[in-house]
Amino acid sequence: MKSIVLIDSYPMVRDGFSLLLKENLSDEFDVRTADCVEHLKLPEPGKAPDVIMLGWNGQDIMKIYREARICSERYSHAKTVVYGDQFNYKELVDLVQLGVSGFVLKSCDTAQIFTCIRDIQIKDRFFCSELLSVILANLTLPNRQPLIKAKHPLSAREREIADYLVQGMKTSDIAQHLGRKSTTISSIKGNLFRKMNVNNVMALNDALVRMNQ
Repeated sequence: MKSIVLIDSYPMVRDGFSLLLKENLSDEFDVRTADCVEHLKLPEPGKAPDVIMLGWNGQDIMKIYREARICSERYSHAKTVVYGDQFNYKELVDLVQLGVSGFVLKSCDTAQIFTCIRDIQIKDRFFCSELLSVILANLTLPNRQPLIKAKHPLSAREREIADYLVQGMKTSDIAQHLGRKSTTISSIKGNLFRKMNVNNVMALNDALVRMNQ
């Protein structure tokens, strides 16, 4: 049986959405929940979930960017769906670039949510009808940024290390967390600083923010 992991920091939203999925998709998917991507428990040891659903509850958009990036890097074979109250065009562009496959709004009818989960198993992308309207409206504007951007200058591992660095983690802490040598992490850190043309973590954070604008 395929599996879904629902990640939402709001317990009531998480439990309610989980119940909805279990009542309607239990024949197709094993549904699990977590309050953040770091607490995600695999259905089986070494087996990534088939679908990861990330809830955005209006908090800092960089938080959902970070979680989407982690999902893409750690569970590359899983399809990620993001749901929230609303997304603007720029946020959709950024999330597509970070590897998100499905986009639905909390205001969607349940049929669109179930269709999204099923369709992304065989298609690259799914946008609910309201978000398709956002995309179409913006594509008609001059000089509009395309939905698919150029490749990120950092590798997946470098992006992961950069994310930990801007969170304030030390090189030794990152090495311990990832089970790598400190010298290896230091080397990766040096490479990503060089690629981003920065010499400290504050400048790195500013560069990453500008890149997502």
